Amino acid sequence: MSVVAAGLAGCASAAPQGGDPHAPCREELARREDARGQVEADLRRQADQAAERADLLERELARVAREVEAARERGAAQAAAIDAATARLAAQERELAGLREEAGARPPEGEAAEAMAAALLRRKDAELKALRERLAALAAADPSAPRAPSPYDGVVQRSNVDLEAPVAAVDGEPLTRREFVEFLYRDLATPSLLELFVNRHLVLREARARDVAITATEEAMWSESELLRQVRQAGSVDEFKRRVAEMGFDQAAWEARLRYQARAALSLQKLIALDRTTPAGREAFEARLRETWVEQYGERVTARHVFVAVPQGAPAAEVEAARRKAEAARDEARRGVPFADVARRRSEDRETARAGGALGTFDRRKFAAQDALNTALFTLPLGAPSDPIRSQLGFHIVLVDERTAPKRPWDEALRRELAARLAEEPPSQAEVDALVARLRGRSTIHVTLAFD
Repeated sequence: MSVVAAGLAGCASAAPQGGDPHAPCREELARREDARGQVEADLRRQADQAAERADLLERELARVAREVEAARERGAAQAAAIDAATARLAAQERELAGLREEAGARPPEGEAAEAMAAALLRRKDAELKALRERLAALAAADPSAPRAPSPYDGVVQRSNVDLEAPVAAVDGEPLTRREFVEFLYRDLATPSLLELFVNRHLVLREARARDVAITATEEAMWSESELLRQVRQAGSVDEFKRRVAEMGFDQAAWEARLRYQARAALSLQKLIALDRTTPAGREAFEARLRETWVEQYGERVTARHVFVAVPQGAPAAEVEAARRKAEAARDEARRGVPFADVARRRSEDRETARAGGALGTFDRRKFAAQDALNTALFTLPLGAPSDPIRSQLGFHIVLVDERTAPKRPWDEALRRELAARLAEEPPSQAEVDALVARLRGRSTIHVTLAFD
């Protein structure tokens, strides 16, 4: 007898006399189905995790391949930089020789002129020395030497911010980082970008002050995970590359940008997690929990409206005229004229009027900024045209067609479940804004950069 058959025989023999002889069997089958479903779910989860690890490994292999190719390109770029520096050195030496000849042939015109000439020669000597040192450093570097990949490759760091170093060369003439920075500031910088830069500094400073540690492994994992998320969001690698190219990046530059963002993003996440134990941080997190409940489980309504526009601050006579128009629409609907017909003829919200005043089905977030209207939509009886409701935009006559109760009530059990789930997700924009506002509020920020 098979295991299943034995089990069935056993459950059948356990049936109480006079009862349903198959009930224990059904219970046993249901239990086994539940167990099998759990096993299948575990297997699917393990397969998903394995696929994600495979994706990460594939990304790492591709990155190493790019590193090898980049090393070759750096070798060629370094040779070009040596040539450019050599040409510049020769030009400077010729200029210095000419100055020396001119200074020797021309009699000095007083002590001031002699001092000026001496100062000019000293400055040129200093420039030549710096150029020779730069040339020696370039020549000493071996571009073919193997180099271990670094998660900071492509990221501008303090150690390599030499403003006089070339970023490119045109016909042997170097273009320096200083010139490039000036171009970025003059052509691309905005006050909002400066504000973002200040905010980033505040977050990193706070992380240091609170001993929030970010490891290189965490940074690498964040940038790789973020890249995979963006590729999945785009739908395909080709579509991702197309979107990145539209913003002026190639894939390597975009990945370098992500690596630069990693430390600030991880610091922000850890600071917000710490702040959730403080009154201010807890308030922002509780608001996010409630918003998540509304979005996923909260009640919904299907409603229509007739709208009569009148702005805030309008003269009293204009407000009263708008109220009378709204009341006329209400009275017509209450006399039995279909509400949709009234909306098509009378509503000044032309977009919804074409659909008989239909606002669609929505939760409490849709009209959260209009308190009176939002309250009416979720408390009015079904099918009864309301009295005029004043909003910031005008008057509304509302008809609620349907109201759906919450899928799950807001209680402590659901709150704990949502809190555990959201703790594993990135913080919301509201939480980020709240933390940054607190950091800015306790800092003295004086902007000296003028966008002239």
